[in-house]
Amino acid sequence: MTTKLKIIKSVGIVSIITFFSRILGFLRDMVIASKFGAGLITDAFFIAFMIPNLFRQLFGEGALSAAFIPVFSDYLVNKEKKDAWQLANLVINLLLLISIVITILGIIFAPYVVCLIAPGFSKNVDLAILLTQVMFPFMILICTAALLMGILNACQHFSISALAPVLLNISMICSVYFISPFFKEPILGLALGVLLGGFLQVAVQIIPLLRKGYTYKFNLSLNHPGIKKIGNLMIPAVMGLAITQVNLVISRSLASFLGTGSISALYYANNLIWLPIALFGVSLGTVSFAMMSSQVAKEDFSSLRETLILSLRMLIMTTIPASIGLIVLGEPIITLLFQRNEFTLNDTIATNIALFYYALGIFAFASLRVITPVFYAFKDTKTPLKTGAVAVICNLGLSILLLPSLKHGGLALATTLSASLNFVILMVFLKKKVGSLKDGHLLTLSVRTLVASLIMGITCFIIINNVKYSLWWQVLVSIFSGILVLSICYKLFKIKEMDSLIKKLATYVKSLKK
Repeated sequence: MTTKLKIIKSVGIVSIITFFSRILGFLRDMVIASKFGAGLITDAFFIAFMIPNLFRQLFGEGALSAAFIPVFSDYLVNKEKKDAWQLANLVINLLLLISIVITILGIIFAPYVVCLIAPGFSKNVDLAILLTQVMFPFMILICTAALLMGILNACQHFSISALAPVLLNISMICSVYFISPFFKEPILGLALGVLLGGFLQVAVQIIPLLRKGYTYKFNLSLNHPGIKKIGNLMIPAVMGLAITQVNLVISRSLASFLGTGSISALYYANNLIWLPIALFGVSLGTVSFAMMSSQVAKEDFSSLRETLILSLRMLIMTTIPASIGLIVLGEPIITLLFQRNEFTLNDTIATNIALFYYALGIFAFASLRVITPVFYAFKDTKTPLKTGAVAVICNLGLSILLLPSLKHGGLALATTLSASLNFVILMVFLKKKVGSLKDGHLLTLSVRTLVASLIMGITCFIIINNVKYSLWWQVLVSIFSGILVLSICYKLFKIKEMDSLIKKLATYVKSLKK
């Protein structure tokens, strides 16, 4: 099977599972919004939930995966499998040790952590502290799950690891109905659902890992050459991702000084844009990172360039229409998903403001998930660190500048602009590393896609304002009509990438029948 077909097959599998996970994520947010609204209680929960997730990014699927997968892939390609599994055991044991220590410290010093993350959050701060203490052990579980996911991805096994987040969403949804009623403060039941979901994410990946030949052994030797390589790569990666996570902390910290519900509005809006980002950017990033790490290990730079260009083309054709679609249909979608019971019209308006500014950056957010791992595949973690630092400075300055006039919308816009700057700078460095990326073709494709997307957006706007049925029908008819118009425009504008993609999908389907 060719590189392109492998990418399409793997991305297709991951995208389908990711789409299902995101639909469940929307259902989870609908349940949370309906039961708890967008006020002090949800602000406290989202602050507490953010804290272990920050460490997950640093020590789980973020820096550790960025450092681990290239080295582990190198061992799989150039050494015996037993050496690769020995390295995996060492990393798992070290991760467990570090995450347990951090969790204990986090529980003890939770009051100070909450005050640091959300200094303007004075109401319900005790609840935020309690929720932080309850959910901090989630860090141990999610970091372990993220590492197991990285191991399976390096072994070209993507389906089960992509399925793991589905279990977290199911657990959180069920906890609201079956655990929360037993608590005086029902939000605590949701926090316990997070812990249960983390456990399930680990458990579901163990069997496929064993089938790959993995056997657990306790070993904490720091003298292993692979550990030293990972350590050398991970230190700048941790610093780079820490800088990136500062963007999130900046937004939440400044939002804590705004009106009640600002943190929740940013959370709900951010989750909405993560459907296209996860569906396209994360799926492509997950698959392409594992493939590019293997291609670098084999010194197959021609295939690497092919993988990267194909990934960028697919992102252009999918994320630009997604941005226009969310900008046009944002308010009715939010109303449809969240506006009931405790979630009011004012909450819908606040969330839509944040969504508008976040949606402008979907291409940049998704592209960063694809191009940043290219540097990690080359074992270069310093370049993303430097560009990330520039992006954080930009985000902080823009946040302070835009906050007085645009409120929480200014925080969303600052995040979008800083991510876009980070993307542009990384692309400059990337071309020096891998050579020409056919910029002219990518630019032409971007312009054609933008024009097609604007026509799609106008169609959606006309339909959503003229279809006189229930809101469900208005949104569904608008979305499907938009997709139809977009497909016709792609055909009329002779966007060859779409025809090429369809042919490759057809070839792949035929190969399955044989």
